[in-house]
Amino acid sequence: MAILVDKSLLKTACLKNAKKLLRESKRLLNQKKYAWSTFLAITSFEESQKLGLLSMYEGNFISESEFRKYWHSHEYKIRSKGARLRFTFNINKKKPEIVLGSKEEAQEVIRIRGDCLYVDFNDISISEPLSINIAVAVQYINEANMELNSAISLELLEKKLKRAFKVKQ
Repeated sequence: MAILVDKSLLKTACLKNAKKLLRESKRLLNQKKYAWSTFLAITSFEESQKLGLLSMYEGNFISESEFRKYWHSHEYKIRSKGARLRFTFNINKKKPEIVLGSKEEAQEVIRIRGDCLYVDFNDISISEPLSINIAVAVQYINEANMELNSAISLELLEKKLKRAFKVKQ
């Protein structure tokens, strides 16, 4: 089934949400609410990744079914950090392949994201949202900020290229 929503409006909504989430993450950091700050930073990161997914779909680098699958996958969005710029070319395939980050690293980020909201335990310890420290929060805010800036820069570049291409046709 084709994606019928206006992709431009979808990109705008993702960008707006990523900015709001990052802004709130920074506000919570200043209030020393590190767990919630970290959760929102990771969520902002994922919203920024949706812009990349849309670009990859519109550029026919991924199929519609892949797009739909990846859109809802926390792991994929975390693994695709910077993927808008990382492609490998295989002579035997018609399309470039996206280079993904480590599955284990993505699972660790997902675990940390969960630790920001939930109480959990293992055999020897209890994890509470309060155990997230400032260093972790700042790390994820910085990563979310880099991804958001990357997404914004690539959106601007894409718009400029589209205008230039239309002018030359």
